[in-house]
Amino acid sequence: METPEAVNDDTNLGVCAQNALKKQHNEIKNLLAISEPIFRNIAGACTSATIIHSTEYDKIFDDKTGQSLLERADNFINCIMSVVKVCPDQLEVFLNIVVNKGNIAFERIAKLMSQSFNNEVPEHACIKLTGIQKN
Repeated sequence: METPEAVNDDTNLGVCAQNALKKQHNEIKNLLAISEPIFRNIAGACTSATIIHSTEYDKIFDDKTGQSLLERADNFINCIMSVVKVCPDQLEVFLNIVVNKGNIAFERIAKLMSQSFNNEVPEHACIKLTGIQKN
């Protein structure tokens, strides 16, 4: 796991979003690997929201790769980190998906990521996570 980068201004909020994911990377990866149905549900919702492309989804769940579910979960989180680095506003979309498609453990991890992001961004930043919502 990479070390989170320091952010001193709001010119790189993508780094803040990526750092929030990096801090909980192992926890969310392990949760996804415990339940393939929940993992598929979350990844499918991310595909519907265009956070990941359908070809990425297909590659993650391709049984012929020989990858374990844990390795697939790692690849999925890396895809999400790539997106939020460029589009930090998509972190909140992802976290809402996690809260609404996962169980209470996913909800806790999502809240920790949201807090981490909000604590790291400068006070005057143009993006703050307003809160993840359970539908």
